Amino acid sequence: MRIDWDAYERNLLPAAEMAEVTEALKRDADLRAQYHAFQNFKLNVRSSVKSESVPLDQLRQELRVVANQSRIRPAYGRWVTVGVAGSALLVALVARQQFDSDPLRLAKTPEIDQVSPLNESEGWKWIQKEQGYAGVSPIQFKNPNLKFSLVRKGEDWACMDYILDGDPIRLYMKKDESALRNVAFQSVGNRYVFAGNGIGWRAGSFVYSMQGASNEKLISLVRQAS
Repeated sequence: MRIDWDAYERNLLPAAEMAEVTEALKRDADLRAQYHAFQNFKLNVRSSVKSESVPLDQLRQELRVVANQSRIRPAYGRWVTVGVAGSALLVALVARQQFDSDPLRLAKTPEIDQVSPLNESEGWKWIQKEQGYAGVSPIQFKNPNLKFSLVRKGEDWACMDYILDGDPIRLYMKKDESALRNVAFQSVGNRYVFAGNGIGWRAGSFVYSMQGASNEKLISLVRQAS
């Protein structure tokens, strides 16, 4: 099974393919090892890049060359570009409709940043420092088998990543009171939870979505959480 892990991480795969990969990760230990190796490689590359200085003068020169080339592009080139862009837009619209059909699909925009803090507490602090996320309340999970991995964000969402018995667990959050407005909730511990492709709940002005394992496992995590 060949998977574009970067597209999977950034939620760029079609909804059906995202679900297929998530299910495959639950069953296949070798596939999980590949995914973890990709995550480690990405973090190592990110650390290496951050340690290098950016040659700004050279970058500006290269950008001027690209800008000049784009201005002298012939008319037929523009028509081809528009045609390709139109096709891409159509595909994006179809994919967006697929995303919108799932009320728990909070990450509808690509990932723009991720960090690997020393611990879960520092991960929550990183999210709270982001504009608009000061009101996020950290969730304390009491399952000792749930291991914190990293934290990510998109344009209008954030995500805490965990590992539970080898399965990647993703806790998404988004400031959108309407996301779970017309769904049926069930009482789980001190929360009212919606069960679909994962589970979700509202807290204040934020909506949370938890995915990656069976709903029974996720509900058990939330029932014990504070």
